[in-house]
Amino acid sequence: MRPILFKIFFLTVFIFFSGNFVLAGKDDPAILFIIPSSNFRDEELFYPMRVFKQSNWRVDVVSSATGSIKGMLGNSFDVSTLIYDVNPENYDVIVFVGGSGAMEYWDDKTAHEIAIKAASKNKILGASCIAPVILANAGVLKNVKVASWPSVKNRLKDQGALFIDENVVVDGLIVTAGKPEAAEEFGEALFILAEKEGYGVEY
Repeated sequence: MRPILFKIFFLTVFIFFSGNFVLAGKDDPAILFIIPSSNFRDEELFYPMRVFKQSNWRVDVVSSATGSIKGMLGNSFDVSTLIYDVNPENYDVIVFVGGSGAMEYWDDKTAHEIAIKAASKNKILGASCIAPVILANAGVLKNVKVASWPSVKNRLKDQGALFIDENVVVDGLIVTAGKPEAAEEFGEALFILAEKEGYGVEY
């Protein structure tokens, strides 16, 4: 039996390194955007969403309410799934979108549970504008470098986060953005990190 096993082993190694065997990466990648029930910041949803859709990611958007959710700049998004029905394990990247309405999740138990589970499963977590407070209050930003809207920096520091006055900050698997003007840069940073982690990539 041993000669046969050795032949199988060497044949497998030969096929793999000859390039005839394709090892799939983390295929069918999915990203989840969590928006408030009103007054999300439009560009902080639509710019990052566009980046991932262009690369054929599955993109889902949830909120604490269903129907047409209006953004601060007047755009709307039709939401069909509630945040309470989400399993974070089904996603590779989870993003909390900013805007004044994001305050509704600052102390929301479900939002915190999603952030905690995502962090524990080594998912990529993103938050923009005032939404990093959600992650801080969930306890996943201790000793993590973060960007945010300047008015909430003390809330982050109170929870052990390390505020950095930059547009976008990447620390480990956490990506944060400080201003709506950085929305496109934020989306690109999320995508670059996802590629680095092997999501949607074939080898």
